[in-house]
Amino acid sequence: MRRMLLVAVSLLIGSITACSGAPDPGASDDTAMTTIRVGRLLVPDAAPLHRAIQRGYFAREGLEVKVETIQGAALAVPQLKGESMDFSMLNYVTAVQAQSQGAADLRVVSDGYQAAPGTFALMVMNDSDIKGVADLKGRTLAVPTLKSIATLSSESALIAHGLTQKDVNWREEALPDMVGLLQQGKIDAAWMTEPFISLISNAGARQLYDVMTGPMDAFPIAGWGCTEKYAREHPDIVAAFQRAMHAGQLDLAADRKAVVDIIPTYIEKIPPEIAGLISLGTYPTTLEAKRLQRVADSMHELGYTEEALDMNDILLPMAPAGGTAPATPPAEAAQ
Repeated sequence: MRRMLLVAVSLLIGSITACSGAPDPGASDDTAMTTIRVGRLLVPDAAPLHRAIQRGYFAREGLEVKVETIQGAALAVPQLKGESMDFSMLNYVTAVQAQSQGAADLRVVSDGYQAAPGTFALMVMNDSDIKGVADLKGRTLAVPTLKSIATLSSESALIAHGLTQKDVNWREEALPDMVGLLQQGKIDAAWMTEPFISLISNAGARQLYDVMTGPMDAFPIAGWGCTEKYAREHPDIVAAFQRAMHAGQLDLAADRKAVVDIIPTYIEKIPPEIAGLISLGTYPTTLEAKRLQRVADSMHELGYTEEALDMNDILLPMAPAGGTAPATPPAEAAQ
């Protein structure tokens, strides 16, 4: 009788343990998070990434994001190629140039940011003797990285005012450092984006020229990408990244306050009161080759590339819900 009672108790304990959900050492952990390393600049373009992290969109997809700050997309390309970074913000000029020159085989997986008036400008101090773009001849102009959207838009402005890219002295500087360099007189002018335009405008600077006007109006600026190798080897992660970013883009595309609220959380130098004043571009929610082809065509016209790259070659549209990213983007998907 005693033996039968012990057996019954043992069976009861085993039953309770099974129902409690205790982990089976031999079972796989389906809830394990995959860590991805994502590069971003300290600019409004990165807002959807931080929105998606904040709202748990990446966690919902089983991704844990390790954010890394980059000075410019040109510096992120070798990190992507060397596999020390999985995804990065890429300004389209840098992505097209890297692809055209064979520096890397990239895939743009999500659109990011499009210019609007007041979002990118050449800035000088109030007391500068530089009164117009033509006065930049022989002066030092700071940009985040060379051969980027900064130089392309600046060159477009120079050409419109009778100068060429050879007429100015280019200098690479991180965007957050440009404010101090202008104030100290170590550079004559700076290509800036928001929120730094608003920040330095409150500190004694003025706009010399809005570079996103005329031929550069509503110009596509940046997206998010990885290498072709990474996309091929990790299609499920790419698809998950795309879904999370798409959710972030949708949130910010229709809610300026959400953008203003998120910016000070990752750009520490920008207080909320300044964030509320900045001029913002738009956050596209689709990845369209027809619209982005404008970047490749402009680069070819200004001599950045020997031939205009077909943007279908590097875009990787988001797969349908429940699917994985296609290895090669079908051309008709972007039409």
